[in-house]
Amino acid sequence: MTGLDPALAALLERVDTVVLADGADGADIVPGLLAAEGRLGGADTGVGGRRVVVGCLPGERAWTASLDGADALMGGYGIRAAIREGRATYRPVRLSAIPRLLASMPRPMATVVRGRPAGPGEGDGFVFGASVGWAPAAAVLADAVIVEIDPDAAPVPAPAVPGNVVGTVEGTANRVAPAWGDPDEIDRAIAANVLRVLPPAPVLQYGPGPLLDTVVRRVDRPVGIFSGLATDAVAELARDGRLRAGAPVVAGYLWGSDALVALAQAGTLRLAPLEETHDVARLAAIPQLVALNTALQVGLDGAVNVERLGAEVVGGVGGHPDFARGASASPDGLSVVVCRSAHRGRSNLVPRPLVTTTARTDVDVVVTEHGVADLRGRSDDERARLLVDIAHPDHRAALSRGDDPNDG
Repeated sequence: MTGLDPALAALLERVDTVVLADGADGADIVPGLLAAEGRLGGADTGVGGRRVVVGCLPGERAWTASLDGADALMGGYGIRAAIREGRATYRPVRLSAIPRLLASMPRPMATVVRGRPAGPGEGDGFVFGASVGWAPAAAVLADAVIVEIDPDAAPVPAPAVPGNVVGTVEGTANRVAPAWGDPDEIDRAIAANVLRVLPPAPVLQYGPGPLLDTVVRRVDRPVGIFSGLATDAVAELARDGRLRAGAPVVAGYLWGSDALVALAQAGTLRLAPLEETHDVARLAAIPQLVALNTALQVGLDGAVNVERLGAEVVGGVGGHPDFARGASASPDGLSVVVCRSAHRGRSNLVPRPLVTTTARTDVDVVVTEHGVADLRGRSDDERARLLVDIAHPDHRAALSRGDDPNDG
């Protein structure tokens, strides 16, 4: 394989499954070389053949254009076109279940992770960069691990790369930061409504996207962070003294600027694998854990869809159901779903979501710019009435009749 050490090239020719660990600074060189050799799926995929597994890709990657028959564990961002065009198959799986899925893949398996050589006091071998998540689990399950060395890796404290590391590849700088615009009036109204329901000393989890980033940036009390993702919103909280002393500040992925990296380097924020960040029992034990997640659709019973609109895979299961369930069981915690009441003229509140990503029993509160629907302890009829009340005014009549305002 051109540009790759002959031994590693031979290894990649022999394996049945290649797993590409995800993140904003995910592997780039190895999948690029595989793409150049026509080995990112294709005719040899399927039972008994080559499998290529990819996760969330927040930024565009040139090699995704060569995907053909890959398994995609998340939709959206850089993988959406490949799913739409049939070159990748979306596998709906919650993040906490990814290790179990990988364990069922054809063997032998090679996992490619992004990392850096261990520094002073970090032992021997390699450590992860700013993306941890399910990469350690994928490395442990693999027969062979290849570390793509990130020349731009910030030396943040991170777990060591486990497993059978058989070689390294020199990578290129590819860190991608979110490019979100300024919040508008609707974003600010939603954030204000969320503040009304926060407990006195919350520990926040929040998903990706400009709306949730706005909500976190506008919190009005000291908080902790225990999240799959951390963005520059956390750095802003630290700068303004809004991180609560003694509360956890933990994340599986960093996605932001040098200000966020500096927070980890200072020891304020700790990177952890998904076995910690997405473990429902661990989440349920955190007092006042508030899960802040968004939705593509919210049904009138409170069930949530974050995956599909029509035939289009827009997002993925991710950690939405893990955090929602954990927060709904937390002492004085809260599972909150936030969304605009409408998007491009279509209602985000519908009689029934296209798919159910997160069960209605794991959603406590739904927030739009029009108010708060507190669903705790409510019957189905009461839930529907509360949700109609926070729908867009143009769609309330249809929803009250049980009709989908987006039909016709």
